[in-house]
Parts: sequence; C-alpha cells; structure tokens
Amino acid sequence: MVISTKFGVNPIYNAFKSNEWRVQLMNQIQQNKLQQKRHLLIDELIKSGIYKINNKHLYEWTLSDLEEEFKDIEKPLEGEEQTPISLDSFLNT
Repeated sequence: MVISTKFGVNPIYNAFKSNEWRVQLMNQIQQNKLQQKRHLLIDELIKSGIYKINNKHLYEWTLSDLEEEFKDIEKPLEGEEQTPISLDSFLNT
C-alpha cells in the first residue's frame, strides 16, 4: 500500500521502505558503542593515575591513542612475573 499526498508519495513512506533508516540506526548504534568504549578506557586510565600527557587531557585523545596507552599500562613491569588467569580457576572455586 502506497500512501500518497497531493505532492506525490509520502517521504516518510519512502524512507521506511528503503534501507536508509536501518543504516542510520546501525551507524548510531556503532557510534554509541565507540563512545562507551572510549569512556571505559578513560575511566580505567584515570583509575591508574593518568589524567593527561603532554598537556593533553584524556577527553582530547583519539580512541586509538587511548587504546594504545591502555595497552601500555596493562603490560607487566620488566622482571615482574605475571600469573596467567584462566576461566577454569574461577569455575573451580
């Protein structure tokens, strides 16, 4: 069923009929996920005592910069032994 107006086919119907709204929705979901990831990384960096580097606050950093810095703080200190954690150790307790 096509809904028509005196100016032609209703533009809302055209947008719904096309995949345009799906693409916009998926883009919005992806943007939200990236923002969530960015905020989580900023929170973790702040917890580890990093607020800004080179006079640049964390909220000014790109996502890739935040990820890189987070990877650096996750690395164990040289000479420090790190015990691997497995899912089995949690399931058996």
